[in-house]
Amino acid sequence: MDAVNAEEITAFLQGNMSPSFAQTGEDLIVRFLLDRMRVSQPTYLDIGANHPVLLNNTMHFCLAGSRGINIEPNRNLWELLQKFRPRDINLNMGIGETAGELTYYEMSNHTANSFSREFAERMEQMGAAKIVRTSVVPVAPVWQILDQYSDAEGCPDFVNIDAEGIDEIVLRTFPFAQRQPKVICIETMSYDADGRWVKETGARAILEKQGYILYADTYINSIFVRHQMMPYLKGNG
Repeated sequence: MDAVNAEEITAFLQGNMSPSFAQTGEDLIVRFLLDRMRVSQPTYLDIGANHPVLLNNTMHFCLAGSRGINIEPNRNLWELLQKFRPRDINLNMGIGETAGELTYYEMSNHTANSFSREFAERMEQMGAAKIVRTSVVPVAPVWQILDQYSDAEGCPDFVNIDAEGIDEIVLRTFPFAQRQPKVICIETMSYDADGRWVKETGARAILEKQGYILYADTYINSIFVRHQMMPYLKGNG
């Protein structure tokens, strides 16, 4: 192997810096997958976007010039999205099986905010977070939001789901028959009644039935690939 000097190493590193904003590098895994699929500017749908930068799975793509839809029911976090992600479509609402309004539980740890009373009360029982307040927030099915805010034939290349207790409801309202994202990242780590970490299996069952294959798992999140895209991931090219 030819010797490589320090300047060449520095130049290589500067040209290959890929900042991660995700909790455990999920955005870089998704970046790798989309690069292999030759999707240089992916569109995205972030359900439960939370903070626009911290622990965010789509900020990496936003900085690289991509655009998408962020859904965040917390008013304060939505205002931050409006400020720091102004070129995205930022919706101050949640996901529900039908259009309407639902009670939203705001927690002392905002990453645990949820439409699920059961989930919110479990967080309190574990001592992980306290219910600070409740509010009534508009909700709609995923299919309705996509019909309104994306092209008739359009589909996000990447969908991120972090809905704290209602992830399966989100998947049940996704129009897979009309729109099939290339990559889906969904939180699959939860807690049992004793506060122990457990892996949720419901989301995986739904996605596999829709033709998705589990590609990677960080334990907190699982990353699925549409089976038609798997040939792009084979080999070295």
